[in-house]
Amino acid sequence: MRIAEVAIDRAGDRTYDYLVPDGRDVRVGSRVRVPFRTGERVGTVVSFSDEDGGRPLRPVGPATGDEVDEEALDLARFVAETSLVPIAQALSLVLSPRVGVSRGGIWALRRPREEAERESERRSKRAPAQSRALAALARSPAATGSLGVSEGVLAGLQKDGWIERRRRVPRVEIEAAPELTRAQEAASVRLRGPGETLIFGVTGSGKTEVYMRAMSERLEAGKSAILLVPEIALTPQLIQRFQRRFGDTVATLHSRLSPGERGNEMRRIREGRARIVIGVRSAVFAPVTDLGLVILDEAHESTYQQEDAPRYYALDVARHRTARHGGHLALGSATPDVVAFHRAVQGETGLVELEERFGPPLPEVTLVDLRKQSRRALSAPLLEAIRETVGSGDQAILFLNRRGFHPVVICRDCGEALKCPHCDVSLVLHRPEGRLICHQCGYDGQPPSRCPSCQGSRILPLGLGTQRLEAMVAEAVPGARVLRMDQDAVARQGSHEAIYEAFRKREADILVGTQMVAKGFDFPGVSLVGVVLADQSLHFPDFRSAERTFQLVAQAAGRSGRREAGRVIVQTLDPDHFVLQHASRHDYRGFYEEEIRHRKAALYPPFVSLLLIGFSATDQERVRRAAEDTAELARRAGDGIVLGPSPAILPKVRDRWRWQVLVKHPSRESLVDLARELSILAPPRGVRRSLLFDPLSLM
Repeated sequence: MRIAEVAIDRAGDRTYDYLVPDGRDVRVGSRVRVPFRTGERVGTVVSFSDEDGGRPLRPVGPATGDEVDEEALDLARFVAETSLVPIAQALSLVLSPRVGVSRGGIWALRRPREEAERESERRSKRAPAQSRALAALARSPAATGSLGVSEGVLAGLQKDGWIERRRRVPRVEIEAAPELTRAQEAASVRLRGPGETLIFGVTGSGKTEVYMRAMSERLEAGKSAILLVPEIALTPQLIQRFQRRFGDTVATLHSRLSPGERGNEMRRIREGRARIVIGVRSAVFAPVTDLGLVILDEAHESTYQQEDAPRYYALDVARHRTARHGGHLALGSATPDVVAFHRAVQGETGLVELEERFGPPLPEVTLVDLRKQSRRALSAPLLEAIRETVGSGDQAILFLNRRGFHPVVICRDCGEALKCPHCDVSLVLHRPEGRLICHQCGYDGQPPSRCPSCQGSRILPLGLGTQRLEAMVAEAVPGARVLRMDQDAVARQGSHEAIYEAFRKREADILVGTQMVAKGFDFPGVSLVGVVLADQSLHFPDFRSAERTFQLVAQAAGRSGRREAGRVIVQTLDPDHFVLQHASRHDYRGFYEEEIRHRKAALYPPFVSLLLIGFSATDQERVRRAAEDTAELARRAGDGIVLGPSPAILPKVRDRWRWQVLVKHPSRESLVDLARELSILAPPRGVRRSLLFDPLSLM
């Protein structure tokens, strides 16, 4: 008697046992039809046994003809074992969508590139969406989802005879690889063979060309490569650059693709027609064959860790895959996270440094003490610099990591802030709609005429968000063309690309935005970057706040002076803080040496591993007791340091109260043992529990 353990699609976390009838050809990895409740579902066979536990079992149905291959099953098991998530959840990460060929296909020009570029300019005012699509296709063919415009826009261009839809990826005009500098050449050599290397290169030092050389060598050896980027926003420009170098062997995976387009790309990858994959976090599971190289660009970004179920860290998965294939793992960053840099300087991984910047040297950074300024939003030095920059025909970027117009609305009678009815966070006033919006759950309401707490009528909006900064800049610099880029401005499909293209074409003088303007963009006309309030992240209650502040300032500074000498102005209430002092000198090593001492003294990574145990429930008392009981169990179970229980930094989100317990231990294995012990115990009814190893955020 053979019993099949089956993980059923979208049927919860557990697996189910079925009897395998004699003669039925199923194996581990087979996709099978099984009776489930009153109907039939599809699942994956994950193991076999000979014991039925004395229970009557229903027979497993026929195989669908699909299979989860050995490596995909290995990856699912790896995630299940290392993140302690059920195998049924982990399998969802590696199952490919069953879809046909995308109706959208691949779009390409029908006319010469030069003509298309001129037509794009002509249409920029009357048909901006068509203009953007033509400009993008002039650089390389692309799928609909990569262009950020609707099918209707493309149909119009097709009717006018400018573009055509093709079933396969057309060959693009391949650009020759440039000659590398000695430093780049040495770096690419270090990426040969198995291993792991941190590529520590200042912004503008040519890390991407190192990536391309390493990929080219893998292709020549018959192997594949994966390049991960932290955000979808960074992919369009990067994809086009790689397509110009490698042509139709490049595939892309991200959430803007339609199901059909994603299915096309997965098919090309699986069949070996696409051997370079570019995508966000989940692309680490791409079904490539003969994997030889995985690169994490901007490897310090926290978006590489998925905090929702199924939880995983793309770096861990990449490390596992490259070790399995004897490939190389490369981590690229101008501002490495402290843990990765510590591993490199300790010799646990390779370290390559690119210290020379192409073009002008790194820009001069000036710290402005806001305590001495009468106007704190736009200090006199920053305002003067903006006016000089715009007056000289250059462009400026202003960075403020806070959306909306006013981040807080308070009652002047009782001092209470207006909060979301579903979350324990302040509501943000957005204009021109004049709405109060919660940035956690999306609640949207009209500002009240009276305070809900005391019925007072003196309601006062306070603080500075990107919308208000945009308005202030437009008023302070008359005639300046101002654009804004934040989650609100790019909510509509294609708007991110539209803002990017408009600023690249110098249709605006000033770009105001959140952290998305601080990463990855290369605008030749930008000679000034202003960090409006550097203290926002500096004093956040997270042990990585110093690291994140240094990274944000350094990344923002890297947008200035890419072609000619630039400057950076950082406004702060704490100009003597060691983070800002080192950032102003572009001194990562100095920052690292000081920060690593703080980490060692306080016992934080890399000197310990962490286990964050999270709890949520609609009943505040029940979730508090669950956290207290778990903290007590953790203290009895081992010799780790247990912090908490305590309310989470955001104590209530979407009507659920949140508590957490943080456990520190020098041994990751000890934390895994503790987590396994906890996972055996079901949380109290109504309480959700999460286990996250080495969290990149304590939110």
